[in-house]
Amino acid sequence: MRSWLLSGPQANWETALTHGTWGVEAGSHVVKQCWNTIEAGDILLFYATKPVKALIGVGIAKATYISDVVLWENDQGKTCEHRVPFEVCFHVLGDEHASPIPIGDVKPQLVRSSVNVVASENAKAIWKRIHTTWRIWKPSWVRRKTVMLRADPKWPLVRGFSLFILGAIASWLIERLISFSI
Repeated sequence: MRSWLLSGPQANWETALTHGTWGVEAGSHVVKQCWNTIEAGDILLFYATKPVKALIGVGIAKATYISDVVLWENDQGKTCEHRVPFEVCFHVLGDEHASPIPIGDVKPQLVRSSVNVVASENAKAIWKRIHTTWRIWKPSWVRRKTVMLRADPKWPLVRGFSLFILGAIASWLIERLISFSI
């Protein structure tokens, strides 16, 4: 499981979060190689290049694909057809209780294009800030479902909580209630 920093303007992130997918223009060999390396289950760190220049969210990659459907255009009028669909774990857009996380001291080593692999030591530093600022932990998997826990009592305890977990809890409760009524 790798961590990736996906970067672009906040306006593009608003579109990406609506559609649950990020797109890159794989014009360079480096960008195309990075895009080809992303696998389902990889962690995606959402970075807004403007206006805030900070980390604005976290997601989990589902796969990669190519599409000619226009969701947004980059600065050169290209459609960013190399896509990475994702499951959103957390983002700050429209959330008055959460703020973007500046990663300027780590960023110069990271942001070279719209998709960048994050070295493990940088990922640890970023996750420490994510935990401190947003009070969420690195995702863990329960039967291939993503669970993101949040410690702040003002927020729901779980973000992205899978229906599998809810179903398992409901089944357990039903079993307990039936055993008490017999």
